[in-house]
Amino acid sequence: MLEFKKHDMKKLFNSNFNIDNYLEEIKGFIRFECEIKKKKLEDIYNKKYIRIKNVNYEYLKRVWSEEFMKLLKFFESDLTIVRSKEDIERRLNTCYGNIRGRTLYNFYTSIMVDGLRIVKARTSHNVYYKNIRDLKSANVDLSQRYKLTLENDIIDFNPFEWKEVV
Repeated sequence: MLEFKKHDMKKLFNSNFNIDNYLEEIKGFIRFECEIKKKKLEDIYNKKYIRIKNVNYEYLKRVWSEEFMKLLKFFESDLTIVRSKEDIERRLNTCYGNIRGRTLYNFYTSIMVDGLRIVKARTSHNVYYKNIRDLKSANVDLSQRYKLTLENDIIDFNPFEWKEVV
């Protein structure tokens, strides 16, 4: 919004563009520019001379959105953060393939069981940060931790030591 106010707002004062609605819509966003060349606009509108009043703003918004998604290599559904184990495994396999996805999923479950500090201590520096970067790129939530109860409920059974046998 600040970028728009500083550089572009004065250009739109004499048009029928609703600046107030646009300012409200872009509040809190980072600017991402997408250029549509004159030749492409001529192809779209089948006219040699394109005027700003001929350009459909909703269409430009759609083009911008499509180009932005290409840049991120995501689909809109992939932008959501995943938290369940099944969704995380599916997301990692989709983003990185079965082998790398399985490796990242195992790394992720290790973090959930043992915690970041322990996993960081037993993993090489490069591998740890590459895996963390890949998990964050896939929008995997690392803020939670699984609660496991690993109680020692083992029964040591040796039939020759029981008092009935002795």
